[in-house]
Amino acid sequence: PRVGALSVLRKVYFDPGRITEETIRVYADALSAPGAHAAMSATARQIVPNDAEAIEAQYPSIRVPALVVWGDHDEIIPVALGRRLADDLPLARFVELADCGHAPQEEMPEATADLVGGFLADLDADVSRRIG
Repeated sequence: PRVGALSVLRKVYFDPGRITEETIRVYADALSAPGAHAAMSATARQIVPNDAEAIEAQYPSIRVPALVVWGDHDEIIPVALGRRLADDLPLARFVELADCGHAPQEEMPEATADLVGGFLADLDADVSRRIG
């Protein structure tokens, strides 16, 4: 499990120096859990649903503020797809984190938390303006 975890993390993180022993242990423990491999296989099969185009066609009708945070070195889902998602969502804000891979919330937790906090503060300010 440790070798598998490290392999996954090297694909997920852009900077291998950010992969801690604790992170490896947590991933290895998850990979060791009963049913973990079946769950990962099932997840992989469902990443692109059969009705993906129908789902994507509904994005422009979603009128909810959204923050789309993407690592500029995501090797799993290209950053161009993140930009496209944000373009399709009318109220989305797109932020690309430099020197970051697929999991900004893990690889750059402070930067991600700051982005989410700022996004929520802006929403709160907007709501306050609207209700006077």
